[in-house]
Amino acid sequence: MTYGFVHFFIKMSILLLYRRLFSDINRAFAIGLRATMVYVTAWSVATVLVCIFACTPISFFWTQLLPNPPPGVCIDEVAAEVGLNVLNTVGDIATLLLPGLALWGLRMTTERKVAVAAIFMIGLL
Repeated sequence: MTYGFVHFFIKMSILLLYRRLFSDINRAFAIGLRATMVYVTAWSVATVLVCIFACTPISFFWTQLLPNPPPGVCIDEVAAEVGLNVLNTVGDIATLLLPGLALWGLRMTTERKVAVAAIFMIGLL
């Protein structure tokens, strides 16, 4: 469950940094930034809700390993993880590509734009 919270705060800090750096670049960047922020928020809420409501009743998550567990059922955790991680990757790609909208709108030489883009791409490491 903390996974959703941690990713939310990390991605939102990066997106808020982008907003501060590129606040008045162009309208497409502002729309893309807001859309990515909404997407990251929705993904984080969905992740937390999936973690909370993975089992019915909720307490079955902890009691299923007891010698005589009470009746209950859980979702397929592997499928949930794969689905959430695919959606997380979409958010990561959007966050990664977002500065490109701002960079290509700047009045710089192409060489300098590529150099600045390379600096942003260091985050891939």
